[in-house]
Amino acid sequence: MASFKVIAYGKEGEAFKCLLNEDKSVPEFTLKDSDVNRYFGAIRVISTRLGFRLFTDSEWENLAFYHDNQLRKLMKQVIAHGFTVGNVMYVPIPNANMFDNVPENYIDSPLMSERFRLASIHNYMSPDYMFDEANFESSQIHENPEYLLLHMQDYLPWSGLNEALYGGFFIQGTEKWNHYYIPKNDFPSLDILSSLKGIMITGAKYSAFDDTLPWLAPLIGFFRIIIDNYPSVKIVGICLGHQILGRVFGGEAARNPDGGFVYKTEELTALEEFEGLPSKLYLSQCHGDCVSVVPPSGNIIYTSPSCTAEIVRYGNRAISSQGHPEFTTHFVVNFYTQYMLSKGGISDEQAKTALELCSRIKTDSEILIDAFNKFLRRDN
Repeated sequence: MASFKVIAYGKEGEAFKCLLNEDKSVPEFTLKDSDVNRYFGAIRVISTRLGFRLFTDSEWENLAFYHDNQLRKLMKQVIAHGFTVGNVMYVPIPNANMFDNVPENYIDSPLMSERFRLASIHNYMSPDYMFDEANFESSQIHENPEYLLLHMQDYLPWSGLNEALYGGFFIQGTEKWNHYYIPKNDFPSLDILSSLKGIMITGAKYSAFDDTLPWLAPLIGFFRIIIDNYPSVKIVGICLGHQILGRVFGGEAARNPDGGFVYKTEELTALEEFEGLPSKLYLSQCHGDCVSVVPPSGNIIYTSPSCTAEIVRYGNRAISSQGHPEFTTHFVVNFYTQYMLSKGGISDEQAKTALELCSRIKTDSEILIDAFNKFLRRDN
């Protein structure tokens, strides 16, 4: 399993201060299934060193902290400003009590200073920054971002959690990512597109064929500008993002053929080779809609029992999946199934079936996310 060291740091004059262990060693963790991704592992380390509410090991395992406002603020801070060099994760946190000097061999002054400057301007750990459904603030940190993450879930408890779940799987190294909550009518400016390399668009509860949504037509138009004028920009979509991309390229989205809602782990069957992926994949499904008509430019890479167009590739421009690679087996078992039950999104029987499948089948989340990440950073 991969191990990471964590430098949560601040500045005192020109000196970098950080949170070390009591023995003055750098905090570290070994990535486990219960961490979901490395950013959640870092959040656990930092929250403990900052003296936040102490969650039991069981609460961490069961992802109970996802509902904690203070932790979700930290999630947003870590994803907006954190960066990774090798196996060291750095997170600038202004105005926190830091008492230890950052070890000399961990200091990169220009990079750490610039990220701390931006964190001071956009400080999500500030007591004045509050989470509620009316305050889903985009993280437009960088003037010239390399990547955009378009969040489609603008309802509780997804602020902070959204960033950590998707960003934690797709942000790499010292890349510059900006985050936008599209349903809040918060769109990227066309002025930033010249520096762009890729875009990631998430899933959500909305329907890609509901043209009464005020942001849907502008979003489709935005993507068509990208497709027509920025040929080097790669796009990855998941669930709702998958369906929207289908429409962007000239296809159609509709309700599932049987009219039902799919919530379970499914086996995907490959129809074409892509990035060395296996002939079979297991993926978490959570959808009432699908891409019903694949446009001429789209090639179906994988199909599934619930969705013919399960994973679709549009040449060298975009790839998208109906299923959720970010919904790991641990995430489904310990958080998402209960969340869906609480919202009335699934029945008790669907929950029971999903959990039973999870007890026998582990999703291939890591394999597919790795392939998507490679596509997002391709040169051609």
